[in-house]
Amino acid sequence: MRTIGIIREVDSLGRIGLPKELRTKMAINNNDLMEIYVDDGAIILMKYE
Repeated sequence: MRTIGIIREVDSLGRIGLPKELRTKMAINNNDLMEIYVDDGAIILMKYE
């Protein structure tokens, strides 16, 4: 897994913002569905297709 060095704060509702460059690279658009997995203490987000 590659680290890109971006740190984001979790807000009071438990949300984080995904940086624009990441959304663009991964073709994530408004209202896209995301799958959330937990694996060995890591949270994994995948675009649901």
